[in-house]
Amino acid sequence: MSSQKPISRNALQFTNDNKHAYYYSGMVAGGATGNNLSFGSFTTNTEYIVGTVQTLGPITNTNDVNGGRGKLLVYFDDILVISLLNDLDTGNMMQSTVSDIIIPPFTTVELKYNDSAGPTYFFGASIIGKVGMAPRVGNLDD
Repeated sequence: MSSQKPISRNALQFTNDNKHAYYYSGMVAGGATGNNLSFGSFTTNTEYIVGTVQTLGPITNTNDVNGGRGKLLVYFDDILVISLLNDLDTGNMMQSTVSDIIIPPFTTVELKYNDSAGPTYFFGASIIGKVGMAPRVGNLDD
């Protein structure tokens, strides 16, 4: 675990002291309406992560706050564990939805977006949290 570039759609990043982890998808162009577009995945190792997952969008471009409606879907090993709805139809304010998350060790995390806004919209997600390690079992002189 070591700190690398802040945006990678296929890697969980760590601070240099390995106390915090982060994942930023960046803004991703939407797919066809109703499709579950996969826009990022990573796998944890022996660490677990206690943190939050946050959505951004859908928006009409990376600077525009007008948008539609969409769901961020978070999967652990192909099992849906979180579904977050973002609805920008009701106003012109930038919104995001946040949820607590605990990611277990040796888990493949995949992020998908179900976008009712259509292919001309952009969306993104972030996961940030504290890194934990399972306690060592056994004698230190083994």
